[in-house]
Amino acid sequence: MGYRVLVRGQHGVTPTPEGERLYRAVKQALSILAEAKVAQPAPKAASQTVSIGVWWRIPPYFMKAVNRLNLAERGVYLDFVSMTFNEAPEGFDRRVIDLCVTEPSRDLDERNLRYIPLSTVEYHCVFAPSSKLAALDRITADDLRDFTVYAGADYRNMPGLAASPEVQRLFAMDNVVKESIFTEKLIQDCAQGGAVAFFPRHCGAESIEYADELAQLAHRPMAWPPASTGVYLAADAAPHVVALVEELAALIAEA
Repeated sequence: MGYRVLVRGQHGVTPTPEGERLYRAVKQALSILAEAKVAQPAPKAASQTVSIGVWWRIPPYFMKAVNRLNLAERGVYLDFVSMTFNEAPEGFDRRVIDLCVTEPSRDLDERNLRYIPLSTVEYHCVFAPSSKLAALDRITADDLRDFTVYAGADYRNMPGLAASPEVQRLFAMDNVVKESIFTEKLIQDCAQGGAVAFFPRHCGAESIEYADELAQLAHRPMAWPPASTGVYLAADAAPHVVALVEELAALIAEA
């Protein structure tokens, strides 16, 4: 409290004047709390929050399925937690997240997490419409030797892609940028014609699902094996978390 409230002497403990004032104030506060408890309404059913880790963005197909579920009526609330691809393992270790919406990850596989695929994904290369790449039906690593390639180190953590000779050949090239880069600069460099980048295209989508600013760029599929996007959840995830993922998977499969 910042001041002495009791004095200990030969005949026991007595309050100081400040201690007496504190005693009266606390007694009044406890009386008010007791009255509030008597008057409070009946408690509502406890709500259930599901924390979802999201790397870069939430896939539109995922949100479309979420919007078809009346979660509020069930008392289930979603809390989206923004994190990088490399932060997801720690998020599970610290129990900051219940789920993670992402591509398959070697780091997450090593933590004995359960992975449920939700959508097939094909990676496309984006570039300026005037680029010579526009004449190709499918782009290989060898087609990109004259460009700055914004690939990002995260691609090497995806088991399916990491095992592909085509992807290994790409990451062995000196012109590949393996660090994160601001989306604005990436788009600007690609639009000017000297750079290219990769973005996922989900199965059933009419176009690549990414930021609207990328609409000014052209794209072609990469000669990479198909991958998936889905959800990681803990092996001991709560029943309402497992039920949510299973319902979402069923809705996405129907679409």
